[in-house]
Amino acid sequence: MANEIFFREIKQNLHIKSFVGTTEIAVMIQIWTAQITILILKALKAMAAYKWHLCNLLALIRLNIFVKINLQQ
Repeated sequence: MANEIFFREIKQNLHIKSFVGTTEIAVMIQIWTAQITILILKALKAMAAYKWHLCNLLALIRLNIFVKINLQQ
């Protein structure tokens, strides 16, 4: 059940449809990277003053990746 939720979040929010690498190590690295990304996004969402949806927060970050934004304001 938890795996299904995790992979659904990866597909919906991170737009990862398939794995780049095919070896076991490559897939594990991609899964760990996606998991860390989701956790960082959820932490940013919790710290933000505005109650963002996770997908909207991710879109904001994608559009402003090199712009310094204070999410707590």
